[in-house]
Amino acid sequence: MPAKSDNTPEPEDEGAPQVFDLTVEEFCARTSAEDSRIELLAGFYSDEKANGRFKDSIAAYAERYAAYANRPI
Repeated sequence: MPAKSDNTPEPEDEGAPQVFDLTVEEFCARTSAEDSRIELLAGFYSDEKANGRFKDSIAAYAERYAAYANRPI
């Protein structure tokens, strides 16, 4: 069996899920189907836009949304 050259790329992990970026609008629309706190979603949407975050992964949005929902007023 020939030795592997140093320039050969490693195969990607086929079991790893692919992460697709969503817009903040898409995240809020999907979240509103399960979370009826529309004022909270509107505030989160405005906060994300104000901070220049227009596209991100679902996990990142979910983490920031949970933090936003639990931060003191």
